[in-house]
Amino acid sequence: MLDFITNTRNINTLENALKVSSLRHKVISNNIANVDTPFFKRSEVIFEEYLKDYLDAKEAEPVAKDDRKINMKLTNSRHISPKLPEVSLFVGAALHRVDDLTMRTDGNNVDIDVEMANMTKNTIYYQTVAQRINGYFSSLRTVIEGR
Repeated sequence: MLDFITNTRNINTLENALKVSSLRHKVISNNIANVDTPFFKRSEVIFEEYLKDYLDAKEAEPVAKDDRKINMKLTNSRHISPKLPEVSLFVGAALHRVDDLTMRTDGNNVDIDVEMANMTKNTIYYQTVAQRINGYFSSLRTVIEGR
């Protein structure tokens, strides 16, 4: 009924940003939890590059309003097929294991200072996106109430 209000491109992008930020928080937490595990390799979530490429491609070529979807690639047999329209709007994120660096003799490459800085950056990012969504719905409430 209210899909035209809650299912906009901006809200979908912000919703996906929150999902990715939540995933990034879990990955960073896992890195921190394994700081003393021998031969553990840190992981990171790549999202901003995909989002930038998507937005740049959409600006470069004019497309119909209904054609603003990204073709998703299944890279694992356990992935869910993108059949739902709200899923097909997801820009995507990739989980990347960093194997090229080993800073310690036990083979672990987690730097606790870097991970804590990444956690702080991700927390600020999440709060900013959540505030933007809150602002959107606050504006809607103001319009509906007629203040």
